[in-house]
Order: sequence, then structure tokens, then C-alpha cells
Amino acid sequence: MNETRLSSAKNRKLERLYDFIEAIYHSKESSFYKSVWGNVNPKDGRIDYYSLPTIDVKHIIQHEFDKRLYVKNGLFVKVVYGNDIPFLIAVTKDSIGQESYGGILCQRPLVSFENSHESIEKGLWFYGKNIMPLAAEDNLDITLMVAERYGVDSIVGDTESIKKLLSKAERYIDGKKITSIILVDFCFDADCNGSLKKYFPNAKITLVFSLSETGSLGLACEEKADGQTFHPSENTLIETDEHGYLVATQLIMRPTPIIKYRTRIKIKMEKKSCFCGSELSFSIRN
Repeated sequence: MNETRLSSAKNRKLERLYDFIEAIYHSKESSFYKSVWGNVNPKDGRIDYYSLPTIDVKHIIQHEFDKRLYVKNGLFVKVVYGNDIPFLIAVTKDSIGQESYGGILCQRPLVSFENSHESIEKGLWFYGKNIMPLAAEDNLDITLMVAERYGVDSIVGDTESIKKLLSKAERYIDGKKITSIILVDFCFDADCNGSLKKYFPNAKITLVFSLSETGSLGLACEEKADGQTFHPSENTLIETDEHGYLVATQLIMRPTPIIKYRTRIKIKMEKKSCFCGSELSFSIRN
């Protein structure tokens, strides 16, 4: 991808960003962000995104669920934990569908997460692509037995769930029939990834950097393939605050939009063109 195309894509994304911020600020559905941002000083007639303050999980917990909803119909509500405190997050079929989980290389995925809410949510993503997922059962043996009978060709899950599947997969599943593994998490185990490559030799392994409260934020860089370097998803902007913590904005109209959301994950940003066409990457710092 040449520099002109990259510059054009970046400009389109910035235009979408400023339109999105204006829509949120003037929304009649909720004043959550307006209360956080306070008095904004327009720049060239528009709200200056880069001057807006960040929010974090404490802002979400402190505001009542109903009062931070910008979309109020067709909600799927799940429980998320922040600072060991449970709080509610909502998504819609449309907002889930706009997240990125890599190229679709399957027709019958097994979806297995430690948190059942995550399994349902990711299952909805596949439904939106006209793909029929198989949801994992609590009983691992039954899950794998049914998965073999259903003819699963892909496995989607978080690190812990995938580790458990690996411990018994050999009894039930022919690893050579699996064409795709999608790991969705915010930290990844190199040993687990190695075991996946060994037992599922024909599978393309995709690492998706994701948080429960935000959904997908980035896909692993295939060039570096170190399990620590990611490119921001198409609808995502990634920054760092002054302490190096990841700050995310999603150009997706979620019930509670993600705008300048500060996480507790430290990253290192790098601006460098990649063979895949991305000019920006971020690496997780231990």
C-alpha cells in the first residue's frame, strides 16, 4: 500500500472520528460523555478530540447503567469486572458485527470462553456472518464429543479455555481437520500457541487483542508473529497516556461508546509500515 493511499485512509478515519465525537456530544439519549468532558473548546468549529480527557473503568462503574446508554434497544447485557467490582456492559448485534476478528476461514466454529457471556457475544458475531457456531458446554468431554460430531473446522476462545480444550482434544478431535484457531484475549501464552501449532498443523492461528468491556481492539502482526505486537482494528484508534497505558477509541456506536478509554495495560506504540498495509502497531509491555 503506497503512502498516498495510507494518507487517504488516515484522513477518512479522522473525519469519521470527528463526526462520531460530535454525534456523541449532541446526543439526546445520554449525557454521560458530556458530563465527563465538561466544557469543550471547539477548534475550527469542531470539538478537538485530542484535548478531551480520558475515562477509565471507574467512570463506568460510578455512572448508573441506564444513564450511560446511547442506544437503548436490542441490547445484549453482560457482567464485566473492573477492580474486582462487577458492572454491566451492553452490546448490540450491530456493534458486535463491526468488531474485527480476522478473516473468516470457517463455517462451523466451536466457541469456548471461560465467561459464558463472552461465548454468547462471540457467537452472535458469527451469526451475523451467517455462520452457525457451536457453543461449548460446561462439561469439556461432552463439548469435544459434540464438536467432533458437528464437524467443527475452527476453534474460538480465550487462552484459559483453549488450554483446557487442548488437554483433552486428542481424545476426540482430529487436529488436522481444524483450519482456524482464533485466540481472543489481552495476554497470550507462548507455550499455548506452540502447542496449538503442533496439534493443529493446518490451522491459521489468529490472535485478537480484546477486553471484555471493549471487544476487539487489534489483530496480531503476522510479520513479527511474536504474540505481543498488534495492529489496531479497522474501527479502533489506539494511543497511550503520559504513563504509557493503552487508551482506546472505537468508531462504533455501542450502547456505551468507547472513547478515550484508559486501560491498565502498558504498551509501546510504533509508526512503521507493515507488509499487511498497516502503518501503526502497538506492543504489550510486561
